[in-house]
Amino acid sequence: MIENDDEDFSSDDPIVRALRAPGTPDELAGERDFVAAFAAQRHHGSVRRIFSRVGVGATTAVAAVALSTGVAAAYTGGLPDPVQELAHDVLGPVGVPAPDPVRPPVVSRTPERTAGASPTAGATGPTATPTPTASATEPSAPGSTATASSLPTTSAPPTAPIGAPTPTASSSTGATVPPVRRVPAAVSIEVSDRRVPADTPVTVTGVVTAEDGHRLRKRSVRLMARVGKQRWTQVAAAKTDRRGQVAITSPALARTSELRLATANKVRSNAVRVVVVPVVTASSTNEGGTTTITVSVRGARAGDAVAVLRRKDGTYVRLTQAGLDADGTAVLTVPTPRRQVRLVVRVLSTPQHPSAQTSLRVGPEAG
Repeated sequence: MIENDDEDFSSDDPIVRALRAPGTPDELAGERDFVAAFAAQRHHGSVRRIFSRVGVGATTAVAAVALSTGVAAAYTGGLPDPVQELAHDVLGPVGVPAPDPVRPPVVSRTPERTAGASPTAGATGPTATPTPTASATEPSAPGSTATASSLPTTSAPPTAPIGAPTPTASSSTGATVPPVRRVPAAVSIEVSDRRVPADTPVTVTGVVTAEDGHRLRKRSVRLMARVGKQRWTQVAAAKTDRRGQVAITSPALARTSELRLATANKVRSNAVRVVVVPVVTASSTNEGGTTTITVSVRGARAGDAVAVLRRKDGTYVRLTQAGLDADGTAVLTVPTPRRQVRLVVRVLSTPQHPSAQTSLRVGPEAG
């Protein structure tokens, strides 16, 4: 045991020379670790109190600490203040100095971070509440700068996986986005024939599309028709198929008409004119020297002119003419020719229909 008596030590003593000699690299190797560990454990009580509990073995402990952590550390004041002071009390006679009262306190070597740092930039949603998380093993020393381990920390929101779809406003609020409702913006029209005999139907086809060109299926389409300057009237209807196409057969057309397609929201196609060619039939009877010709016309209106023509010298010569009655018929008489000849019965053209004709043979033997 080392006693605290000056007489027991001699400057020539090997131990005294070793204690007073400068520390070697091996002796100073553990100085930094011991200082940090001691600073971390100071909240458990001062070293002096610990050694006081040990009792008479404290002197031995001080010597062991000084020798194990580096002999020169005690002589250079490199030990923590409580240990340095205790070493001074025990080993002062051999030159161990007292702790430096103006030496700055030992602080943790953890990189500093400015207190009150803002939460992670870019965080969205409700503001995260910072949660203080102090280190259980490394409390800050009094007067030391706050370290990252003792500052409040915030948790950044989880980062979405790369390539994951970005949530929309509807998905974040839970609202259901209704499907896009396309409305008809255009309808095309085609007809099977632009010139037909009277009382003949036509097939009308078309395609219904939205503004973006998307074809619309199961959409109601009406077939509208008018004659002359009359009002448009619906004459048939159908729905588009899965390709947005529609086909509608018109009623038999008795007169030249205009046709067009229209959707429920009043989108209309162009008007297409279908020319109706009159159908003319004729018969004749002879009585005395007169031949009576009865003409019936479909596809013409009352008052339209009907003429009886005979070919002579390469041209047609008009023999007689009459107007159609309300039933579309006309009765005409001509002198009975001496021999059988071919006569032409023609309904003359009007703005509503082209001309149409038929022929028949008349004469003494025609009967």
